[in-house]
Amino acid sequence: MKKIFTFIAALVCAINSEAKDYKDSLIINVGGIVTEQSATVALTQSAEGRYTFTLKNLSLSLAGENTGIGTIVIDNLESFDASGNTMLQTSRNITLQDGDITSPSGSWLGPILGPVPINMIAKISENKIYASITIDMPGLPIDVTFGSGYQLPNSGFEAFHKDGTFDAPNTWHSFGTAMGSVASWVTGNKNTQISNDIRPGSKGSKSVLITSNSVFFTVANGTMTTGRMMADALSASSKKNRAEIDPSSTDRDTNGDPFYATITGKPDSLAVWVKFIQGRPSATYPYASISAAITDGTKYQDPEDKAYTNVMAKAKNNKIVTNEGQWQRIVIPFEYVNKSIDGKHILVTISTNATPGGGSGSDKLYVDDFELIYNAGIANSTITGSTISVTPQGAGAFVRTVYGQKDGKNIATVTVFSDDLKKKTEQEFDLSTATSISKVQEETTATEEIFTLSGQKVNTMQPGQTYVVKKGNKVRKVINR
Repeated sequence: MKKIFTFIAALVCAINSEAKDYKDSLIINVGGIVTEQSATVALTQSAEGRYTFTLKNLSLSLAGENTGIGTIVIDNLESFDASGNTMLQTSRNITLQDGDITSPSGSWLGPILGPVPINMIAKISENKIYASITIDMPGLPIDVTFGSGYQLPNSGFEAFHKDGTFDAPNTWHSFGTAMGSVASWVTGNKNTQISNDIRPGSKGSKSVLITSNSVFFTVANGTMTTGRMMADALSASSKKNRAEIDPSSTDRDTNGDPFYATITGKPDSLAVWVKFIQGRPSATYPYASISAAITDGTKYQDPEDKAYTNVMAKAKNNKIVTNEGQWQRIVIPFEYVNKSIDGKHILVTISTNATPGGGSGSDKLYVDDFELIYNAGIANSTITGSTISVTPQGAGAFVRTVYGQKDGKNIATVTVFSDDLKKKTEQEFDLSTATSISKVQEETTATEEIFTLSGQKVNTMQPGQTYVVKKGNKVRKVINR
């Protein structure tokens, strides 16, 4: 009988420890050089509730060769809750293991290196894992992101496919695959092409060039979109000429991608590098434009032809100047018009002119390094007795609060994570003397100042670095992961 109970107990433990595999995209950033691939993560939960996280068969493109790094195994992880999200987090040394397939370079590099420092943070659900991992390999820091939906694929515009008869960045489209009653008039227009003119400081080798055309003495703005171009009217100003997403469509481009982009996160802004050159300068139509809309996954078009109720957030800049033909980084905030909507798809449209039919037939708009930005800050906090409630700064940011004691005082340590897990803000609050006190932690009128740990003031935060951020009389530490 005892043997039977022992067997049953062992069986229960085995079931509880069974690994579940998650297959998703893997984005690897090595010194600013970004590559994308498919990967698998196995997650095992023990009978005691602890997790083992395994990222299998990591490989990198180094010096033009595909090098096998190894398998990342992080065990004994204790989960915690942050605003309803199940989280895993650790900073430790690990030794990378051999992969379970043949290494693309013949042998796995990771085990040879011995212990290497890693930082890992992940949020998990039944059907999805999203994880951010930094690996401080000697002389080669690696940033690894597992999971899709927080950045657009091919956001550096390094990979291209045929959009009709000309080149377009993967997951983006132009008039080469346009549909509609007058599509045949525009599908031959070469609106997008590969460019070697890259933005300052880029680690990539390509950008995309969008160009306008003249069609029957009418200017056809050069336009690129994550959706599909529709040409249904002769008049350039007609809203029947549009970019649209229809996720119910099964159509795919020549690279096998749909004519829509998916999104999971709630970005606070988008940033993109552009270089705008008007073939014939126009005082009447001097601007290029970029717009984005996050929707619930149903049909949507830009420009809108009616009042749409399926939009969660919008971002738009229709006054992009030429800047004397120099590269410039444009940052556009998102406005959340309906926070009750669950965002599933994003339509981004980039055009050589903000006015349909405006500009000239020889305008050029170079585009490089598109990025969705997620914030992590503390907008305000309220202390009531021995508890604290915090409003995070960031549309998708979430909070972990840990209560404890320090120097004989009751304290709360609040950590705010950005929705994409790349940033976090941590702050301690003294609860011992406060009762029903409301404190604004960041003054809305103050200017935010950023300093390195050595005290040097800087304008922007670099990935993987820790900074001190001062706003008004409030100071906090920020780790920009």
